[in-house]
Amino acid sequence: MPKDLSGVAAELASVRHLIALGYEDPLDVAAREASVARSQQATLHSAEELLKRDAPTEAIAVLEPMLDAPSDWPAPHHLLARAYFRTGQWGAAEEQLRWLECRGVEHAELALLRARLALRRRSLAAARDHAEYASRLQSPLPAADALIGEVELRRGNLIAAEEAYRRASAAAGPQGAAWVGMAAMAFRRGDVAAAVDAALRAIEQEPRLATAHYWLGMALVQMQRPFEATAALRAAATLGPNLAAPYRLLARLAAEQGDFAAAGEYRQLGRAVIARRHAGRKN
Repeated sequence: MPKDLSGVAAELASVRHLIALGYEDPLDVAAREASVARSQQATLHSAEELLKRDAPTEAIAVLEPMLDAPSDWPAPHHLLARAYFRTGQWGAAEEQLRWLECRGVEHAELALLRARLALRRRSLAAARDHAEYASRLQSPLPAADALIGEVELRRGNLIAAEEAYRRASAAAGPQGAAWVGMAAMAFRRGDVAAAVDAALRAIEQEPRLATAHYWLGMALVQMQRPFEATAALRAAATLGPNLAAPYRLLARLAAEQGDFAAAGEYRQLGRAVIARRHAGRKN
């Protein structure tokens, strides 16, 4: 028996009325949201891969457009905080950390980033507090111990610093930051041979760790080995674009060798680093 055409017309009219009111089929909505989620996950994965390849600037370019979407998804903000920190955009990193904190997002890496930013501001008590909180969120956490060691070293508490560095260096896996701390402590004690050994240990574990090359260069300067020191300090400057200290030493070494043009270039490069850091604080 044929369906009543008047009934079909009424159904169509009802559908048109619902559409006019903004009704969407739940299945269509779910499919669209799933498609957006897949796209966001793919973008996030791309950014993570860029960060693993030590390309934070490229990661930022991928992540920043994700913030335009009306979403409280914390993952892009987390990765952006890491990427901004790596590129020396301290103010932007803090902004992302505040966004995450306001939404109750807790993670050991975020606490460590707050600790490192506090250390940059020379807020030693805050840096230690954040590092200890990070170690409560994830234990063991060698990076937190290494940061606590740096805080205590800056305070002049060598025994506490050494204890923290030894805890960090005893953990499984590469612990370059801990060995950098041991190198700094040895240098401070005047044991330059031990400083060289610790710095080389750090470089062996993490070859791209700029501060390891820096302390190696510092120790080699004290050992009157200017050519090896220059190579180490150049590596530190290349790997640590936010470090100005290598350029100061390079300028001094170049001047001692009579290369005043190179000394001037190194001073200029050091001033450029400091200018970028000041700009990063304002941002």
